[in-house]
Amino acid sequence: MKKIKIAIAGVTGYSGRELKKILDAHEHVEIVSVYASSSIGERLQESSSVKKKDEALIISDIDKASFSNIDAIFFCTPHGFSMKYASKILSAGVKIIDLSADYRFNDADRWKKNYDTDHIDPINLKESIYGLPELYRDDIKISNLVAVPGCYPTASLLSLMPIMSQLKSNDIIIDAKSGYSGAGKAKSEGGLAESMKDNFKVYSPDFHRHEDEIKYYADKIMDKKFNVSFVPHLLPHFRGEYITAYVEPEDINKDFQKIYENYYADEKLVKVLKKGTVPEIINISGMQTCEIAVSAKKSSNKLIINAALDNLLKGAASQAVQCFNLMHDIDEFHSLKY
Repeated sequence: MKKIKIAIAGVTGYSGRELKKILDAHEHVEIVSVYASSSIGERLQESSSVKKKDEALIISDIDKASFSNIDAIFFCTPHGFSMKYASKILSAGVKIIDLSADYRFNDADRWKKNYDTDHIDPINLKESIYGLPELYRDDIKISNLVAVPGCYPTASLLSLMPIMSQLKSNDIIIDAKSGYSGAGKAKSEGGLAESMKDNFKVYSPDFHRHEDEIKYYADKIMDKKFNVSFVPHLLPHFRGEYITAYVEPEDINKDFQKIYENYYADEKLVKVLKKGTVPEIINISGMQTCEIAVSAKKSSNKLIINAALDNLLKGAASQAVQCFNLMHDIDEFHSLKY
């Protein structure tokens, strides 16, 4: 198979570094261009701890790129960045896998509501596909623009999907916790990591953009309106994410363990744990899977779903590669570990 030539924008950030590591081991890929907002003109090795195959790989300025030498590009950039380039890139016949939030909503008004600015590429926004393979696998295969979900929505939706058709109440409560790498490299290295030593705190309890992302796709899946209450917290470590979801099922006496096991029986990157065991962040750190456990609290008629994943991998980089593989008719799990 001819190698697929790719570029990575935001290669020196946390998710960009993880993506580069995975793609270095991908036998169908050749990384030909890398972009970053700083260190332009430097060798990648001088600006990042990432090991690379090509010692000649130089960080370039994306504003000067023609995109004529690549087949696909990954954006590991802050929101508001990829939308400035997507139209030009797609017109050049290049596929886009965007790890940022720019194309996660198909509705420009919904995007503006969450990101407080106008979306400058509403046409492509409307056509983008949400890159959660366990939900939109067939659509991803034929898409040229895939928006990789946020890390919290990934864990939350994977937790909820098996049970959403069997809920008595439309109220969903999600208690979420993440390592500080989820805030990005700039904040983590700008004092956040130091402030989180021996610490734990809630953040954005009144509004977090991922809450509406979860609601948007929960509503689409079931064609109904859910009330999602999502509250995130920061943990005193670098990576890893944990969510606990609380929902009210129609029948609390059902065999929910079997329901979840059957739903994910053929999914290699989603692991339903044995009854009586729970996910632990130490077990998923550096792993590319999402681990889920389910239990019934009959005293309050609540189903409790716990999920853990690595926010930089299944919550970002490895999920992006999973989508890339689908878009290029490659084994979906090629170069991924499960």
